[in-house]
Amino acid sequence: MLTVWIKPYKGEALSSFIMRLAMSNGVDMLTLWNHIKTTHFGMAQKSDIHLIDFTPHTVINLGLFSKLTELTIEELLNMTFYNTLYKFNHNDKMYASRILRGMIREKLHYCPECLTEKRYLRLIWKIEGVKICSKHLCYLCTHCKSCNKEFSLSGIYSTGIKFCPECSHELSDKIKMGIADKQVLKQQNWLHLSWEGLVQRSKLTLTPSEVAQRLLFIINEKSPEYNYSLLVEYCKKIDINYQSLLQCARNSQKQIRAIHIAQLLEICYLKDTLPIELLNLTIPESFLKQLLYTSNLNDNEPLCIAPWCKSYLKGNSLVRMGTHYKKLKSGRVLKNQLICTECGCQYVWNENGEQLEKDHFINGFKLLTNNPDISYNELARRLVISTSKCQKIVAYFNARKSNIEWDKELLTKIKIGIKGNVGVEEIKHWTCWSNRMHFLTYYYHIDVIRERIFKKRTMQPKVSWDKKINELESICNEMLQKDKDITISSISVALVVSEKTIQKYQQAHSRIMEYKLLQKEQRKKKWADELYIKINEFVENFTVECFLSKELFNYIGVRQSYLIKAAPEVNDYIINIRRAYNCKSRN
Repeated sequence: MLTVWIKPYKGEALSSFIMRLAMSNGVDMLTLWNHIKTTHFGMAQKSDIHLIDFTPHTVINLGLFSKLTELTIEELLNMTFYNTLYKFNHNDKMYASRILRGMIREKLHYCPECLTEKRYLRLIWKIEGVKICSKHLCYLCTHCKSCNKEFSLSGIYSTGIKFCPECSHELSDKIKMGIADKQVLKQQNWLHLSWEGLVQRSKLTLTPSEVAQRLLFIINEKSPEYNYSLLVEYCKKIDINYQSLLQCARNSQKQIRAIHIAQLLEICYLKDTLPIELLNLTIPESFLKQLLYTSNLNDNEPLCIAPWCKSYLKGNSLVRMGTHYKKLKSGRVLKNQLICTECGCQYVWNENGEQLEKDHFINGFKLLTNNPDISYNELARRLVISTSKCQKIVAYFNARKSNIEWDKELLTKIKIGIKGNVGVEEIKHWTCWSNRMHFLTYYYHIDVIRERIFKKRTMQPKVSWDKKINELESICNEMLQKDKDITISSISVALVVSEKTIQKYQQAHSRIMEYKLLQKEQRKKKWADELYIKINEFVENFTVECFLSKELFNYIGVRQSYLIKAAPEVNDYIINIRRAYNCKSRN
């Protein structure tokens, strides 16, 4: 297919190289792309050009393209953001990575001086945040100097990166905007240098937790001693969530989330470190040990401070809950949630390191001891909480009375339900409860509390679409045969997955849409066949010499205006059969 071979320019984007290669050989860019695309990728479209520079391995057969151009696969990948994703990706689904989300531009930014020298698109121009040309020390242009319109990257390729697609004005028309701010120049030069390293191939990779550990280490001034105050203050200063960064470093997130490249760049710039240096950065074992295992609890040993508890002023009954840090809407911070296995009281620590009892049981205990007949409203007023929370306090202490008679079968049923992942809301709506207080009293039974404490939290397993897609096909075929409505809602019920899950998985969503279209065509054919039968019945039973179309349409119960749009072939059949019948009658 290729008769002319060209070489990529320094810093050229792969999409730009393909565009130049196509033009050199007198073919359209999309034609060349369709020739070298991967087998599973659909027809190449202008709207998908950005994928060439983002995840080239998913849209281009790199082996084939390498042979055609006599370039190595490594050389091709160095012209894209593949290597950046590879360095910091944590799973095989690189195309789904979000670390570059919002970082790749959809509109053209360019340097007229560069285009005058050589007409090609630099990969660095596509990066959000890059504002200058480091070679000519001028700001990048963002719109046409003639018509003042911005350019979409897909539209500019059709002009060979030469003219404005709107007014055909030369893009290389030089209007140089100098840079007076030295700080801007310093930051932009650092950014150019950083991205040069990020897009180059490296065998070294980092997991999200390793990235977070290195970022915290450089924030810690690369000191081997973990400085909690320094880290918290610095993160607050640059408006970065320290707790999120810490959870990522400790790999304690329920769902692994990679550090966004913008956050990584911000920290590295402020700490005068190139991102590529993180790959070879060695963290002292002493810092890592303190980072991963240091407790955030106050220096004083945590104790249960409930006066009625068997472990009063002891700490051996306290166990850690899942929540280590929580920021309230009011701005208050609560940390290190613990719960007592003897009494069920929950404790947290505020930003000053003070131990607080979370559910107001201790303050409620003092008021109820002195005023056993106090009303809910009065209790709520004194504790400054809702009457609903006051009901919980009263129910909690009712559950600790020695004279209460428990339904052991009901207690067992509740514990089995908790073990089986039955939610509190579901248990609350069981028909066995006489009122809310009845439910709350059993809810605060110590055995039920312990069951909740020691129950392991499990995340719902992710849907395995490799298996589900076959099941989806089978369900759709069955619904097609039985003529049941094929909808995302009905399929989600049959597959036991949510509608959102189906909508997010493109292959499953596309297959359902295909089956819906197939069902629509099938129903249309069945309807048309029924109309043909009715039409023939009408003609066979008609005894008058001539008949009008109106009479036939009234008989089949369909308006002609609708039939012309819905089934034009049936309408044509009616016209022809009426004409033939009337001609025969006249003769």
